[in-house]
Amino acid sequence: MNAHEFVCVHGVYRGQHGPEGEDLIQTRLPSVTFSSYEAAHCYAISPNDRFEMPVTPRILKANLCIDRPLPISEHDPFIDAPIILDVMGMEAGSRFLIENAGHIYNTDNWCSRFADEYQSVEEMAKRSPELLSELYIDAYVVLDDPDFVAAAVDKGYDGAVHTGNGETALTKEYRVFCMDRILDLEVVEYIGDSREAATQTAVAA
Repeated sequence: MNAHEFVCVHGVYRGQHGPEGEDLIQTRLPSVTFSSYEAAHCYAISPNDRFEMPVTPRILKANLCIDRPLPISEHDPFIDAPIILDVMGMEAGSRFLIENAGHIYNTDNWCSRFADEYQSVEEMAKRSPELLSELYIDAYVVLDDPDFVAAAVDKGYDGAVHTGNGETALTKEYRVFCMDRILDLEVVEYIGDSREAATQTAVAA
């Protein structure tokens, strides 16, 4: 994908599972994710935090216009380290890779090429820093990081498109860094009787 390629997509979905408020989108993360209806439904009823219980699970629908997405492959669930190092700078980018090394060790790249030579990413950074650019890491780890997203926004990027993993493996995910790139946002479905239950709770209170 070209770094300046405009992305405009109609009819993508997002699952929400928290109490309804004034803002339709609720997130603790620095970027907002949209994907397929199936992925949104799964997230609405099964939060990433297994200790968090869904409240009023619902599905949002929107159109997205991302002016300058990150130059990553929309068919890949990983992000190459050179992107991280370019966006964050060598010092901060190296620190990010070291702090999130657990997501590097489980890649075929690390296991087959570097595991026998280096005990850790930190050791690689000290002995052979030029090799950091040959690593890659799960995209969601990068795009969930507030420091990376802030640095990307400072460089003019406003979103990213990548492939999910886990429950959303092989499913395209759209990440939005700037809320004004989300258009025509609406709730299109309440799952089960969640809205009725929420209304009854509010009246009882």
